[in-house]
Amino acid sequence: MKRNIALDILKLSMALMIVGLHAGFLGDITSLGSFLTVNGIFRIAVPVFFLINGFYFYPVLLKYSHVNWFKRVFILHVFWTVFYSYFWLNNPDFPFIIILLKNIIIGYYHLWYIPAMLGAGFLVFVAKNLSSLFLVFSVLLTF
Repeated sequence: MKRNIALDILKLSMALMIVGLHAGFLGDITSLGSFLTVNGIFRIAVPVFFLINGFYFYPVLLKYSHVNWFKRVFILHVFWTVFYSYFWLNNPDFPFIIILLKNIIIGYYHLWYIPAMLGAGFLVFVAKNLSSLFLVFSVLLTF
């Protein structure tokens, strides 16, 4: 796929919003400004990233190369889970198997995005052959 400069700029600005969200942007200066940014405008960053992922997933869905996509994203998830395993392996509060399953299924803190993307990709792959009426009813029911 050809490079999209507008999406690159949007992704950069969304990444900066996520950094500001985690850093408590304007928290030391003004509580109103912090509230409006951290609990307001910066909260659009993650849904926008999911929309961008969907934009790039669509050609994968059309070409039936979804197996390669799932494999690449799963390998990415395994790599970062192993990378961060140093931080979650020595947790005496819970049994090892529970911690392992939680970090594989949900992800370790900020790594939740990768399993969520895998789940969203799976749902889109399953839903692509369903009728529009069923999808609209499902969306209204879950809303």
